[in-house]
Amino acid sequence: MKTLTDYKEFFQKNRYVIIDDFLPEDDADTLYDYFSSKTSLWWDNCIYPDQDIEFPDYQLGLYKDDDSQLLSKREWLKNELDKHELVFTYRYKRKGFFEHHHNEPWHSKDDTHSLLYQFNENSLKQSLSYITGYDDLNLQTLFCSCYEDGDYNAIHKDSADGRRLAYVYHLTKEWQFMYGGLYMSYNPEQTQVKDVLIPRFNKMAIFDVVGDKTPHSVTQVANGVTNKRIALTGWYE
Repeated sequence: MKTLTDYKEFFQKNRYVIIDDFLPEDDADTLYDYFSSKTSLWWDNCIYPDQDIEFPDYQLGLYKDDDSQLLSKREWLKNELDKHELVFTYRYKRKGFFEHHHNEPWHSKDDTHSLLYQFNENSLKQSLSYITGYDDLNLQTLFCSCYEDGDYNAIHKDSADGRRLAYVYHLTKEWQFMYGGLYMSYNPEQTQVKDVLIPRFNKMAIFDVVGDKTPHSVTQVANGVTNKRIALTGWYE
């Protein structure tokens, strides 16, 4: 069994680490059952960039599955992706829970599951500080992502708004390599793939996002895949 020191040594060398069995098994199963049972209309479909959004700083569109605009938005993103240019686009389902920026009060949604508060407990943040060397960590954002057939997240860096660590806690069972939805990290010039990670249940991926250290992406989920790639995702500042 790996120790915190083992994780610390790996992180210091690679600027990311995968923590096994992150939550107690019963808690992990409870969260898996909770999120995997949600209907499609519970989620928001992310479209980025959305040309109809009036805020140029972050043109994120959110659409429900029954929104008549969703199909045309996805078609536009497909055309952009087919250009094979290094342009940041993404589409996937998500549900936001916590927002905490620069010592402002916490904001949580009414339907936040009680187990999610573990991600802001001092004991967890102290362990992450020991592993990463970043002191006084605060949980900035937590949301749940759900990648299905056709969803992806193009290469990006996450190095904004005072973020120091990005995390992805996987709640996906029986995910296969051929499904896509793989986490990929790149060298700073984005010319070489450094690591490829397959989503594994109850594993926590943490990576350094200070100074654009870790360009990364989630590859497109293959057509016809019926499994859901579900994860809790966000940043510590």
